[in-house]
Amino acid sequence: MLELNTAILSAISRLFSPAVFRELAKRGQCAAFARLFHLAGIDRRPEQTVADGFDAAFAVLKRAGQRDAYVYRSAITHKVLMGKHSLNTACMLAEFRAGACKADLVILNGTATVYEIKSERDSLTRLANQVANYAKVFASVNVIASEPQIDAVIATVPETVGVMSLSVRHTIYTVRNAIDDSDRVCQDGPARADFMVSRDPQRSCAPTACRADAGRERGMCWSSAVNSQYDGDSDCGGTRVSESRVVSVRDSHLRFAPLSTSHHYIFRGDHVHVMYRAHGWSFVELTTSSHPQLTPVGSRGWMLDSSL
Repeated sequence: MLELNTAILSAISRLFSPAVFRELAKRGQCAAFARLFHLAGIDRRPEQTVADGFDAAFAVLKRAGQRDAYVYRSAITHKVLMGKHSLNTACMLAEFRAGACKADLVILNGTATVYEIKSERDSLTRLANQVANYAKVFASVNVIASEPQIDAVIATVPETVGVMSLSVRHTIYTVRNAIDDSDRVCQDGPARADFMVSRDPQRSCAPTACRADAGRERGMCWSSAVNSQYDGDSDCGGTRVSESRVVSVRDSHLRFAPLSTSHHYIFRGDHVHVMYRAHGWSFVELTTSSHPQLTPVGSRGWMLDSSL
């Protein structure tokens, strides 16, 4: 059996990085894959394919006590997304921004469920703050961890948060079910003022708005500026416009407010109608969508001008 050390574990983990997958998909070969496979010290056979190499590496990576976040993502993908849902009605997002945090995995299927991963290599230091941020955005919040971490997770998170574990046999079992509560998700501020374009400027500036602090002042000012009562006089320094543009980057975010939480993805080739522009940001409405099940036509929000 291969003896593992930090260098070998790091090499195996990096085999499953987005950069490696992108290079293989684009060119059919990847110098980094060959180099990392060599560093990992995994036995190779002449007839071995790239798929065989990934399988051999994953078999090492998923040993209990050494698993990283990729192993947990794989388990959730196969056993939750594909095991409990239909790909026709559900989709999964990775590293979705929620407040000041990034959620590991989000499944959307009529409701929004987040999964925060705490692998054997992770600390629980930030967990309390993470689930507090997720509760403002997602109806159902779950933490999945290794079996030795479960007691500490339960002691850290509220009772409304679901707790799951990935066993040594690579199966997921539920320790505590999450309480699905869409009513707790913040509806004031971003949802009405920035996303839906409120008709009440005073409501746009409500102190209970749950947008990220970084975008609070600009978000309040600019949400009033796109309000239908806006008369052209504003301290925001922006301009009301009406033009059609095409998204030019691979993917981007629609945000509740500039510098704030993202609520949808948009992709290269999608068409948007720009309604307002200020300080490098545009308030837009999606007019054609390449992924309507993920981001439907009519979705509104703020995005960076550099994405257009």
